Amino acid sequence: MARVLVSHASKDAALAAEVHRWLVDEGHEAFLDRDLADGILAGEEWEKRLRERLRWADAFVCVLTSAYLASVWCTAELAIAQSRGSRLLPIRAESGVRHPLLNSVQYVDMTQDAAGARARVAEALLRVNAAGGYGWPDDRSPFPGLRALDTDEHSVFFGRAREVDQLATLLRSPAERADPAVLLVVGPSGCGKSSLVRAGLLPVLAAEPEWWTLPAFLPGAHPMATLARELAASARQLRLAWTVTDVRHRLDAGDLTGVVDDLLLAVPGRRRHHLLAVVDQFEELLTQTGTEERACFAELLRRALDGPTQVVATLRPEFLDPLLANPELAALPARTHVLRPLRREALRAVIEGPADRAGISVDADLVSRLVADTGGGEALPLLAYTLAQLSDGVGRGDCISTIRYEQLGGVQGALAGQADAALADAVTTGGRDRDQVIRELLRMVTVDERGRPTRWRIRRDELHDQVLAELQPFVDRRLLDTDTEAGHVVLGVAHEAFLSAWPPLSAAITAAASALRARREIEQAAAEWAKHGHSPTRLWERGQLAAALADTGARLGTDSTAYKPARKVPARVGRSVSWWPLRHRILIADRVDLSAQAREFLAVSIRRDQRRRGRAITILSTLLILALGLAVFAFDRQRAAEDRQLLATAGQLVAQAEARLDQDPRTALRLNEAAVHIHDSPETRSALVNNILATPYAGTLIAHAKGVRAVAFAPDKPLLASAGDDGTVRLWNLIDPAAPTPVGSPLRGHEKRIWALAFAHDGSLLASAGDDGTVRLWNL
Repeated sequence: MARVLVSHASKDAALAAEVHRWLVDEGHEAFLDRDLADGILAGEEWEKRLRERLRWADAFVCVLTSAYLASVWCTAELAIAQSRGSRLLPIRAESGVRHPLLNSVQYVDMTQDAAGARARVAEALLRVNAAGGYGWPDDRSPFPGLRALDTDEHSVFFGRAREVDQLATLLRSPAERADPAVLLVVGPSGCGKSSLVRAGLLPVLAAEPEWWTLPAFLPGAHPMATLARELAASARQLRLAWTVTDVRHRLDAGDLTGVVDDLLLAVPGRRRHHLLAVVDQFEELLTQTGTEERACFAELLRRALDGPTQVVATLRPEFLDPLLANPELAALPARTHVLRPLRREALRAVIEGPADRAGISVDADLVSRLVADTGGGEALPLLAYTLAQLSDGVGRGDCISTIRYEQLGGVQGALAGQADAALADAVTTGGRDRDQVIRELLRMVTVDERGRPTRWRIRRDELHDQVLAELQPFVDRRLLDTDTEAGHVVLGVAHEAFLSAWPPLSAAITAAASALRARREIEQAAAEWAKHGHSPTRLWERGQLAAALADTGARLGTDSTAYKPARKVPARVGRSVSWWPLRHRILIADRVDLSAQAREFLAVSIRRDQRRRGRAITILSTLLILALGLAVFAFDRQRAAEDRQLLATAGQLVAQAEARLDQDPRTALRLNEAAVHIHDSPETRSALVNNILATPYAGTLIAHAKGVRAVAFAPDKPLLASAGDDGTVRLWNLIDPAAPTPVGSPLRGHEKRIWALAFAHDGSLLASAGDDGTVRLWNL
């Protein structure tokens, strides 16, 4: 709430105390010189204290009476407050009193209606608070470093007056409101987009009577929850008894317009007609928000744009095309306003303006050197960080010298030097090596599909005490900062310039790019899984799970320092599950650290996938055995059918053999032999034997190439001679009449066919006669 100084004459202490109570009851931080809690203490230099409070105050409430007009010091206080730009709120506590320095200022009259006066003061201070106030405490540095300037730092925001006016004009334009769309402030990282909308645009419109503004917020992983929290906080300022849960239910129902209407009606005076919502770093909808919530948030904004809500968002240019092409955001109307890097000539104002506001002087030579070393607006984050380091410990009335600048290493070396020092302190504090500390820093980095690194915030309560101690040197040097997101304290890098300006971290990001990209997808999927009550259908499996495990190096292991499930799975009564090895295994990620929720998501996915694989193997094995059984059964049936078919064929051959046995015994026997070959069974063998016994046929000798013309048996030995048209004589051994065998090679000599053969009486000589007119004798 606002910081308020109550100015009064000594005689009006009771009236001033009453006004002081009003302010405190409204939640403001009020200063009254006579207040025992925070007034001027006995022995304190009252004039010095009052001047410090005048610089501190956002608003100056003066209790106007004739005594006030007569007080020289009261007039001096009023003049100082007026010169410093404090919001002046004169309360007339005595009829007819007017101060010459306040002729153009509207009075609040408490002489006739004290309650009405209190309400009007509350309304005015509500506007002062929304606009960020107008004071600057002496102990506050005017240089925030890598962090963006916020609404309450608008008095030290310099160099962008023209751009602020352009944005405000666009939002006030009836033509713009006639064609509602999200106004995207698009500019490169480090050009000052966040400071422009937070410390430039928001204070200007918050001070106008037609506007009510929400504090700028980052969408993060849960933009719906973050928006609900900001709306609920705004409602509390207006004395509405809304809870975050109540607002979230209305947002889930798509009623953002109704929520905004109720807020605007609750603003004192009921003159607010427009609400401005600023979504900083809109690209987080792509890099951190899950698909389902991104779609819900975009649809919520789209519908709200048709009402009193206007939305401004900041966006890095490299995310513009992916945003426009994203299916969940495609229906959200948007127009762009390009913000270019700060002009070189504006850098001097960025240095001198905040310093002057805080009462700090800067050597003229140092200002010139800072501008020269910065080069241009592209290096604005490095300049901002250098100024924060230079002003550290420097109070009102002090001077920033060149010596300190040289010790830091200049604009280009200040950040890297401080990061190196923080790393050294972290190693000393935690006892771990540099790579382990840098790996912890990688928890605050993510990489999109195109390899671009962006900030990633993690919950502070998920970090071990040792890790927090190691990261504290980076927090102390303003390289990391804390914030609140969805009700949790989160830790993140102060600016994305840190990701590229410090070589050790930049190199680590490049090396772990695939793991960081996979982690982003895992974290988003884990959030969706948790949102849907840990539904098994949201778990990963097969190729998607395998790719994630490969990229992150995650696996189930036995490292005692790794992840242990946060949710216990109760065992069934009377049954132990200790035999199941997966129950005792924990998730280990070698390449990148994961949040507790993401680790649980992967661990459960792995277990489920392994169980499903086990079931699949069992089912496949069962099916394989069944298939083999069916194959064997089918084979046996086929084989039986083939046997029946062969038996039938063999029976037909046996029948044909019996029919031919008398006329053609040779063919009959060959049919019997074929039947045995086709189906060797007792029946076919018996048929063959019976036919052999039933026929005088003994066999056939086949040797001549042409017809046989003559045969002769030897008189005294089992020998047969045959001759034929091929001109040869063959001899046959008949020792086994059932199986005659040829003796030697054919006897050749005749040139034509042989007609006759004759053995000598002792069988030692064979004579053959043929068509060639010769008789040949063969000595046997």
